[in-house]
Order: sequence, then C-alpha cells, then structure tokens
Amino acid sequence: RSAAPVPGTPARPASLWASLLLAAFAVRALVAAVTGSHPIFPDYYYNDAALVDSGARQAVGHWKAAAAKGLPWRARARAFALEPVAPRIGGWTANLSGQQRLQALGIGAIYLATGERPLLPKLLYAAAGTLGLGGIAWAGRLALGPAAGLAVLGFSAFWPTHVFVTSQLFKEPLILMFAGAFLCLWFHSLGTRAPGRLLALSAAAAAVLVPLLSLRFYLAVLLGG
Repeated sequence: RSAAPVPGTPARPASLWASLLLAAFAVRALVAAVTGSHPIFPDYYYNDAALVDSGARQAVGHWKAAAAKGLPWRARARAFALEPVAPRIGGWTANLSGQQRLQALGIGAIYLATGERPLLPKLLYAAAGTLGLGGIAWAGRLALGPAAGLAVLGFSAFWPTHVFVTSQLFKEPLILMFAGAFLCLWFHSLGTRAPGRLLALSAAAAAVLVPLLSLRFYLAVLLGG
C-alpha cells in the first residue's frame, strides 16, 4: 500500500506538468470563446483567421450547392475541395495561400459535421497549441533538465501573446504542435545515438513544416543541427 503524502511536500512533477497543461488549455479555450463576440484587438489582427473561416464557409457552400442539385457525394466532395474560394474581408477580396486553403478545407469539414460555428475548431487549435507548448517544454527538459522544461512550460502557458495566437484560427498552433513533437523525438533520438532516425526526423519535419511555415526564416532554427 502506498504511503500517504506528507503535508507540505511539493506536488509530484507529473501532476504539476498536467496541471499546468490543463490550465494552459483552459485559458486558451476561454480566450477563444470570448474573442468570438468581444474582439480584444483591431480587426486587422484577425485577417488570417477571418480568411480561413470565410474560405471554410465558402467550401461548405459549394458542397451544399452540389447537394441541392442532387449530385452524388463524390461530386460534392470535388466541389467542396476544388471549387475556387475568394473570401471578402473588409471590402476586399483575397486569394488564399496553399496552407490557408488546407486549413479552410479542414475547418470546412468540421463545419459540415457540426455546423458553421467557429468555436469548435478554435478549441481544437487551442488544444494543438497546448500540445505543442507541452512538447517544446518537454524537449527543453530533455535538453537542459527538469527545471528548464518546467520553466518553459510555466512561462509560455500564460504569456499573453502565446495565449492569443494559439486560441485563434492561425497556422501557428499547428506549427507548434508539429514542432513540439519533432523536437521531443529529436532530443530523445540524440540520447539513443541513432543518426538514421535523426535524418528521417529531419526529412519528416521538413515535409510538414515547410508548407506550414511558408519557408520563413525560423525554419532553419527548427531544422538546423
């Protein structure tokens, strides 16, 4: 039988990590819900998210138009995925980039299943951002020790910019999720001295992160080494 915890002793590290991750997600979920009706920044901060949401709604509209014509599901799927979308934001029309189009199709699929309500995909993005935060913090733990990893987690969990960016329909939560997983596996593989695995991880990370990052400069930081 396990011994009862002694009063005044610090929480177990695993419990502390879990508590911080749950708190991080709760904060992001709250911001995702509140910003849906009470924006906290001017509209131009929301352009990317608004474009993706508008593109998702247009893709759903193509599906519904094909369904109204009695077309089979394959034709509906083709209309959903391949018909052009041109979101209008603030009186101007935009062409979606490749990664924005992929995001719009993913969110559009959620809208088809659950209705055109942005909160659910925003919560999924918040979960992705939280997982990415946990992965990067765990990579810090593997590289620099438990105290460093916990410091990264505690600092980023409630940093205002990080909370906002990972609670909206931006690409950054997806980048963080994949980057966190990659960095965890990278540092774990360094400990196992497996160069073939490191090469495979680098190739996989490049295949995923290059489209998401659109070849931004910090790609070199993630893939370097």
